[in-house]
Amino acid sequence: MLPLSPIDPQLAEALALVEPLPFTLEGLPARRAEQLRRYLAEAPLPRPGMQTEERRIPRTDGSELLLKLYRPADGTGVLPALLWFHGGGYVGGTVALDDALCEELARDVPCVVVSAEYRLAPEHPYPAGLEDAFTALCWVAAQAGTLGIDPERIAIGGASAGAGLTASLALLNRDRGGPQPRLQLLIYPMLDRDTSRDPALVSGTGEHPLWSHHQNRLAWQAYIGHIADPAQVPYTSPVHFPDLTALPPAWVGVGDLDLFYNEDRRYAERLAQAGVPILFRRFPGAYHGFDRLVPEAALSRQFRSDYTGTLRAALHP
Repeated sequence: MLPLSPIDPQLAEALALVEPLPFTLEGLPARRAEQLRRYLAEAPLPRPGMQTEERRIPRTDGSELLLKLYRPADGTGVLPALLWFHGGGYVGGTVALDDALCEELARDVPCVVVSAEYRLAPEHPYPAGLEDAFTALCWVAAQAGTLGIDPERIAIGGASAGAGLTASLALLNRDRGGPQPRLQLLIYPMLDRDTSRDPALVSGTGEHPLWSHHQNRLAWQAYIGHIADPAQVPYTSPVHFPDLTALPPAWVGVGDLDLFYNEDRRYAERLAQAGVPILFRRFPGAYHGFDRLVPEAALSRQFRSDYTGTLRAALHP
């Protein structure tokens, strides 16, 4: 059940103005297009002093994975890097929606941000997106010299499903012996398939603002509905992974009105029990995606300052 924190007053006003987009699996293409249209209609102009470029790298099946790189124009010498994964419930989102955030991180850390256009469900269910994430991490590490990146200072991170993908990547990468990230930055991560099955949370779309139980259930269905027993593929749901040892340090931040609050808290506790350095940040009165909806709210500024400072400390020790 939800904690009893009231919605932060600065966040409540904006929430009343939100016009939700319909969410059905059949309507996903139209929803994606409308979300992008709305964003581009309000998107800020490109920030001065920022260099961007796109790279297309090969997948094992011969197709290409798009990566967008953001670099501060006044950055000199070799910089650390953040490999970033956008949110969208594994069924939506695109790198363009995170342009402003990636530019802010590249400038404020500073670092090179590499944002991955990983494949989405249901067209490309698990493990497509996770394999894209691993491909991107290995490429960034291998090409660090030509990209002006320090291969010893690479972090991985994301928001919502992108943070869930980050946590899955940390596990897969450990088990495959890939490059060791400095930090996993988990912004209100989507970690637990079982949240969508909890009867206590089946009470309509209004209970959890911006990402409801209904949306969560359909998203997990699209992502892993083709798998008969998700327990046999533990990378899909990191909170249930049996062995969480030897993972990169983690920052986990979530509002206590977020549908993911309980699963995020449990994951942070399990990481700590496994000996992984962990910072868990609870933001009272905050719902899912609050920092995107009301970026100037005091709580949103505190949230950004917290994770940006942690990322800076990890990449610039």
